Amino acid sequence: MNKSTNIVFFACLGLIGVAAFAAMVWITPWGAGVSKDSITYIRGARNLLAGKGFTMDGAPIVQFPPLYSAFLAATTLFERDGIQAARVLGALLFGVNAVLVALAVYLGARREMLAAIYSAIFFLFSAQLLEVHAMAWSEPLFITFSLGCIILLVLYGNNRNPLLLVASSFSLGLALLTRFIGGGFVPALGIVVFMLGAGRPFLQRVKDVA
Repeated sequence: MNKSTNIVFFACLGLIGVAAFAAMVWITPWGAGVSKDSITYIRGARNLLAGKGFTMDGAPIVQFPPLYSAFLAATTLFERDGIQAARVLGALLFGVNAVLVALAVYLGARREMLAAIYSAIFFLFSAQLLEVHAMAWSEPLFITFSLGCIILLVLYGNNRNPLLLVASSFSLGLALLTRFIGGGFVPALGIVVFMLGAGRPFLQRVKDVA
């Protein structure tokens, strides 16, 4: 792919990201959808801003990880209403995730530009993904960090730069701080890293996994 084609491709991804953000803002004019879990996240964010820690009703929140509420608290600095802040954050993540899906397919499909763009379009029109991003839930942020982990791991497999492996692991750690189910990725990541080290000394492969 030449330089001009690269520019066109990444410009298309940028437009898709902006379109995804605008679409989510448009379909949630009254704010993000709220469920029982959403109330916990929003109240946790408010207490973080108030200096009370990740708590609700004076007790620590232990059934959910804190990172989504931390992002929600940061968004609340610009949009004080918690439901509207969740709306803005969900719209931003919808745009980011559409781009990350395209990048993941682009890298996995031997840099096939059309496949990447089509995948992003399918992402935008998925009813389930629209619902997830329209709610004040932690799933969109978890998707972001999970995709980041996968993309960085693919890049590591291409050039074996240890910094990419560290960055991939860090992204997985952030996913785990967003949803506990992210722990399921840890052994999978270790297996993939071990397999990518084929041809290297066994102890070096174990070191990479660690």
